[in-house]
Amino acid sequence: FNGDFVDRGDRGVEICLAIFAFQQLFPKSVFLNRGNHEERSVCSMHGFQQECIRKYDVQVYEGFVKAFEQLPLATRINGRVLVLHGGLDDELNLAAVQKLDRSSFVVTKASTNRSKPGFVHPSMRGSVDVARERAAELAPITSILWNDPMRKGAGVSDNCSRGTGKYFGRDVFDRFITRHNGIELIIRSHEQVAEGFDWSFGEKIPFVTVFSASNYGGKVRNK
Repeated sequence: FNGDFVDRGDRGVEICLAIFAFQQLFPKSVFLNRGNHEERSVCSMHGFQQECIRKYDVQVYEGFVKAFEQLPLATRINGRVLVLHGGLDDELNLAAVQKLDRSSFVVTKASTNRSKPGFVHPSMRGSVDVARERAAELAPITSILWNDPMRKGAGVSDNCSRGTGKYFGRDVFDRFITRHNGIELIIRSHEQVAEGFDWSFGEKIPFVTVFSASNYGGKVRNK
């Protein structure tokens, strides 16, 4: 399960409880990756906090947030397939990511899109300054959770539509594969795609977006 378990309808609590239970029952078969919505600043604004309080109370919500902080950022299957929620950058190094304190990550950049609210939750503002001081250290987590591929262009550029994270080109993917010998395929999610999957750089390039939430939000007729 590749992230964004919540904020995708009014059954986020039940979905989380089900997949957490499956992971505990079958720890060698069921794997959970963190998505960008498994973070307080995002899930408080997109419905999950309100769902928890409506069904239970704020303590249940806090418990979920603490659990989200401990979720793995990526999964490597048989050394050959890398599964992560968002994307890559030119500095991303899996060995370094292994050493990061993933529980300390918070979104530190508010949205620059005037049609969308800023991401930083009021309760997180006390952590933002500290996180910004560690921006270089925590940047790989932002990339893993938030970055998107771009079909045209090279390098990286700001993702103004999301308000945080970057776009990255095919060249960034190529360099990442060169740095991480043995990885033959990268599977990510994070973007709604009409057919349920999309080869972001073309079918001959082993980088695929998989998005399993069909009829997304009850409004989009994606498969």
